[in-house]
Amino acid sequence: MKAEIEAFITQALTPTISFLFLRGNDTQTRSEGDLDILVSNTQIVLACQLLAERAHKNGWYVLFFRNIGYCAQVVLSRPAPDGEVHSVKVDFIAGLEWYNAGSGDLTTRLFKDFLSEADTEKVRNSIAAAVTFFQKCMALGRLSDRDMARVTQGGATPKLLL
Repeated sequence: MKAEIEAFITQALTPTISFLFLRGNDTQTRSEGDLDILVSNTQIVLACQLLAERAHKNGWYVLFFRNIGYCAQVVLSRPAPDGEVHSVKVDFIAGLEWYNAGSGDLTTRLFKDFLSEADTEKVRNSIAAAVTFFQKCMALGRLSDRDMARVTQGGATPKLLL
């Protein structure tokens, strides 16, 4: 279910929007957890729209949408043949500007200077791990054990980052 939505995100955004999967598609994720995707601060609503269009073509419906400034959220839902309803929440995070920390230049440089050269999944995972580390530190002031494992498994060890 989440893998299907992950594929829709890749298909819908790739030609138009630079993005980076941060959390939700890794080994630390919970099956019922959401997907967190980093996009440019000006493109969070567009990312939701493009994903919703792609998902709708494949039988999914938008159950919920909201834009809270630093994040736009969409919940996609689809009835299953067994009568259950499956839902996936996707958070499009507005660049590196959590709670107004950072500036648009940081996100632009991340996508232009680092991710444009990240031609392997391993490099992208390391960048996502580093971004997760800094986001959790800036936004929450801490890392959970699961977040620490995610950062380490991604290849960005906290000792190296500090």
